[in-house]
Amino acid sequence: MAWVVVALNALVPALTANPANLALGLNADQQPKNLRSPQYLFVQLEPAVIEALVARDRDYNDGPLPAESRRVGPRAIYRIWPDFPIRGLLNKSISTVKGDAAHASYAALGAGIVWAVLDSGIDGAHPHFATYQNLALPPPLTHADFTRPDGTAATALRDGQGHGTHVAGIIAGQWPAGGAPLRAFNRRRDEQGEIDYAPVEAAAISGIAPRCQLLSLKVLDDDGAGAASNLIAAIGLIQEINGYGRRLLVHGVNMSVGYEFDPEWFACGQSPLCVEVNRLVRSGVAVVVAAGNTGYGTAQSQFNGAISAGMGLTINDPGNADLALTVGSTHRDMPHIYGVSYFSSKGPTGDGRAKPDLVAPGEKILSCAAGAPRACPATTWRTAARAWPPRTCRGPSRRSSPSGASSWDSPSR
Repeated sequence: MAWVVVALNALVPALTANPANLALGLNADQQPKNLRSPQYLFVQLEPAVIEALVARDRDYNDGPLPAESRRVGPRAIYRIWPDFPIRGLLNKSISTVKGDAAHASYAALGAGIVWAVLDSGIDGAHPHFATYQNLALPPPLTHADFTRPDGTAATALRDGQGHGTHVAGIIAGQWPAGGAPLRAFNRRRDEQGEIDYAPVEAAAISGIAPRCQLLSLKVLDDDGAGAASNLIAAIGLIQEINGYGRRLLVHGVNMSVGYEFDPEWFACGQSPLCVEVNRLVRSGVAVVVAAGNTGYGTAQSQFNGAISAGMGLTINDPGNADLALTVGSTHRDMPHIYGVSYFSSKGPTGDGRAKPDLVAPGEKILSCAAGAPRACPATTWRTAARAWPPRTCRGPSRRSSPSGASSWDSPSR
């Protein structure tokens, strides 16, 4: 016995006014769900009963019933479909960036795409990445750790800080429905202003490009500390793997890391890191970079002293790179109502260029670990998903992303 959706013909007023009329004569265990719908009936039926229902509807018009019992006009049933089971995806933000539409319309799940995550590493043992073996890479692709002299591929798949795993889980991987229950928590402030963690129900969770393969390039240590040189070295490794543009094995990069731009050292967008980002983009790699979380701070006023205020000209490096896709943060599922996150770095750049290039969900995003910038991987998601199939995208995306969030979830192990 299966649940079906029966679409009623709107031209039969008696049925559309009271869809239960169609269920008259059904057994007690075949009664419709208690869902209000003017044009649909949701009922659990055996295949033979479905056939009988359709035959009964046909007979009312032109079947064996006596002429005086026949209904003149269109049939009551327009169509019958299975009541397809649904499953949860990444908590609401996947529909905000239309990732679910890409999945349904183009089967764009990121298969065949490799995305490098320059962050605090990725937890290689996390079950979120087991379903599609996102971290299993063929040679010459290899994970790398730039935070220690003895760093190896194995240490790149350890994440003591948690940020990189969270970011990677937003981009790819999947914890499907029907598995072990998810233990998810949302960081919030209570009535007294104290921070606590409220449990969140999540039946399943998925990256926006769940089949995308991930290359872990660890540039932050387990304390969340690192240096721009780590990023530059990681970019150099990607260039080497790609043959400096002659063979694209790594298609995109996510950098939810960076530092505040200091104009006393470099012209805006001309730091060594920005220069290397631009070179990588010119070689054909999409580079998604965080704008930063420095869009809200303290302004000094002669009359009022220090006051909290939104801050312009706060794009971080490497978000100042001209060819990076620099992304700010917005609300998780209602960006048109709540707008850009107050903390998200704001443009223009120090030399007057319009940045960030776009905004994406970056607040309270559920994924595999705790962390900060989250909008950047949401944009990475979209770029990775759209890069496949090839017929839907003529060339690599050119730019990069940002932001901040504070939620985490971890599947039961």
